[in-house]
Amino acid sequence: MKQFLNLILILHFGIFGFAQNGMLSGSVVDADNQQPLPGASVVVKGTNNGTTTDFDGNFILANVNADDAVVVSYLGYTDAEILVGNATNINVSLQPSSNELQEIIVVGYGTQTKKEVTGAVTVVGAESISKLNPTRVEQALQGQVSGVNI
Repeated sequence: MKQFLNLILILHFGIFGFAQNGMLSGSVVDADNQQPLPGASVVVKGTNNGTTTDFDGNFILANVNADDAVVVSYLGYTDAEILVGNATNINVSLQPSSNELQEIIVVGYGTQTKKEVTGAVTVVGAESISKLNPTRVEQALQGQVSGVNI
């Protein structure tokens, strides 16, 4: 009787061993031209478990269950949500979304959209810099913008 209980106990541990989380791999490409999207986010929905794609658009994501959903996102593209199921390898094609892109201004301490800028903005164009033919970057900006000391 004791051997029978030990056998049942061992079988239960074997079942739990097969219930481990799996690995999911795949690639993310642009739907229009099939070019890889490096740096795309691949995250298990509702968790912090995620990764990014490499230079070739490939990714490997650990600890993924069969009932999980994976969200793939990239700047300027519509997010894709994929149910994992029994798949171990998925290929995702993201659709470009031009309405998600906005004009962004880069400042020295962060980023802001154009409508949020409260200070004065001055643009020094490439044409005016090329006319000066400077040897150093600082020389290109000297005297070009009022109120800026270099």
